[in-house]
Amino acid sequence: MDEIKYFKYVMIYVILLLILVFVYCTKFDKRGKPILYKNMHIEKLKHLDFDYFLEKVGDHRISVHRGKFNMVSTTMKEFYQQMVAGNGRDYLKSEDEYNLLSMLGIKGEIINEFGKLFDKNVKNIIGRDLGFWMGGKGTTTGWHTDIEDLNYLYLVKGKKRIMLISPMYNECMYEENITAFGARYSSIDFKNVDYDKYPKFKNVVIHTYILNEGDCIHIPKNWWHCVENLEDSIGVVYKIFRFNMLFTTLSEKIRNIVNVYIYRKPANRVTITK
Repeated sequence: MDEIKYFKYVMIYVILLLILVFVYCTKFDKRGKPILYKNMHIEKLKHLDFDYFLEKVGDHRISVHRGKFNMVSTTMKEFYQQMVAGNGRDYLKSEDEYNLLSMLGIKGEIINEFGKLFDKNVKNIIGRDLGFWMGGKGTTTGWHTDIEDLNYLYLVKGKKRIMLISPMYNECMYEENITAFGARYSSIDFKNVDYDKYPKFKNVVIHTYILNEGDCIHIPKNWWHCVENLEDSIGVVYKIFRFNMLFTTLSEKIRNIVNVYIYRKPANRVTITK
């Protein structure tokens, strides 16, 4: 009986600890603010233009995004031709599905270049990673949040507009009724806001930045942001994970379980069309 009683106490403590982690990560871990770095022009990234990727992986099959959760299989060459022709609907995100930069053998070198610039005063680093984005003029990414600890978007080629909203306005963002690990999505179309349908959105404060080639912006953890390519663009996202990311990941797993099994929010499903 004593063992059973002890086990119950341990389970209670574990559950309370998980609840505290969840509350901290979702309610209180909202620090940070956007920081714009102008004219960085990282020398070892300048060669990453459209011609480089066409030469290296022009015939390689890739999956490009068409909308939030739809993907289309094509080749890099076909994707580029459509982009030049003015197709403003598809964009390439090499991040979760596969890592194009790793396949090219240049991921480690690029991480080291970013590390020289951003790692100096960061303590307790447990990991670093990259994301890669390529899209034509007019392609967009709607309002969403990310849980990455330290997130830097660097523009290699082109021009982008990025807008950010603090998580203090979460209640005004009309989160979609879906569950996605590491992200939240808003129902609001940033290019055509329906204020009758989303009246609370009038209360938010939007921070707007224009990124030109060689510019970089720090996107704080949990901040809502959306992006529009004003020109054909190539961007690289540098991510730093500190020790506290372990608690954030745990909290995110708890949130997903609660959403799916208690609130019955369906998990997002990415569909790929060949």
